[in-house]
Amino acid sequence: MSNIYIILGIIFSVSLFLYSVISFGKIIKEIASQKIKTLLSSLTSNQTKGLVLGTVSTVVLQSGTAVSVLVANLADAGLISFYNTLGIIFGLNIGASITSQLIAFNFMSVSPFIILLGLIVWWWGGRFKKYGQSIFYFGLLFFSIYLISLFFSYTDKEILGNYLSIISNPAIAVLIGILAAIVFQSSSVVSGIVLVLVGSGHIDLVQSVGLILGANIGTTSTVMIVSFTMLGKEAKKVALSHFLFNFIGVLLILPFIGYFYNAVEYLGGNITNKVANIYLIFNIVCAVIFMILIKPFYKFVNSIIK
Repeated sequence: MSNIYIILGIIFSVSLFLYSVISFGKIIKEIASQKIKTLLSSLTSNQTKGLVLGTVSTVVLQSGTAVSVLVANLADAGLISFYNTLGIIFGLNIGASITSQLIAFNFMSVSPFIILLGLIVWWWGGRFKKYGQSIFYFGLLFFSIYLISLFFSYTDKEILGNYLSIISNPAIAVLIGILAAIVFQSSSVVSGIVLVLVGSGHIDLVQSVGLILGANIGTTSTVMIVSFTMLGKEAKKVALSHFLFNFIGVLLILPFIGYFYNAVEYLGGNITNKVANIYLIFNIVCAVIFMILIKPFYKFVNSIIK
């Protein structure tokens, strides 16, 4: 296969992936957004419940960005206090890493059957018809990842490896991960591509972890931008807390990243499983640390936006 066809195939596959993520999130929001809003706004002071809801909401919507923007809107409308949003914010990244786990366990192999099921329900589902589109786009999401991996398998590893050698520096890898998440407006898209690259041998464990950690930071750009359009300070606090949580989390964990590598070696699995496990463990550890320090973190954010 010629290089031009490979490049066009990768561009098409990534575009399809992005389209699937956006369409799936849009359909789910139409079906369940009000229920999610009600759940989120009904929180009182139970941060553990918020953590779980943040995780589940991100898995359902397949977008931590969508959930953070939703939470910012609720805070701006006075339906939930800034303090009660923190548990939700801490759960977003855990939810985002669940998608990576599905990719690592080769969920793509059943994606054609999910697409078929979605079409059947969409066309002949009767009162369940409204769920057909969401099932279809969910399957299409993972099928597009399969296409990305297929086209990358045709690339010359040596040539592509030379281009990707720049991310051998962890700091540069994090920076590129940030920029990629800002461009795609989704850490799920970036982590999906990273898992494909590491699974096909184009990048190694260290490079992939740097890119994913950077994507964690970059994905906060949307809610930061959206918060500037809101008049209230609560929404801006939500956006700032989301950014600081991800940014400080990366800074805190990076010096100890070697322990994470040792942990995933102990758990075993192929290279894709190891990257997905590091992503999940990293987000769980960060969430636990910030849940313990939630009150000092709350005061810190309030001291910046008074």
